[in-house]
Amino acid sequence: MNRGNFRYVPPVPPPSHPDWCALDRCGHLNPPGMPYLARRHLGDWERIGDPRGTGFIVVYLIAADPRLPAIAFNTGSRARGKGGAELSLPNAARLARRINDLLAQAGYELPDGDEDA
Repeated sequence: MNRGNFRYVPPVPPPSHPDWCALDRCGHLNPPGMPYLARRHLGDWERIGDPRGTGFIVVYLIAADPRLPAIAFNTGSRARGKGGAELSLPNAARLARRINDLLAQAGYELPDGDEDA
């Protein structure tokens, strides 16, 4: 039996998970619902909005490398369909500032201690 044509492939060590990774959703441990989530760390998801009404946004942390997470946004509505984006942390901070500016322009102030208003 000739074994000269085979190359030794060392075993792949198990991935280390960042503190924010939700192990029940992590693409390293579970078969993903969508192919682009495979081999990616995923944080807890939060859904904001109404899927049957004006639409919703799902927000979570995602990263292939635990040191460089991005913030992912998935959106959906009956009128506009589905979409999504992954923003780097500086771009997500820029978006948050812009949303706060728009809220101020509209005259809305979030009540103290009430994040779900």
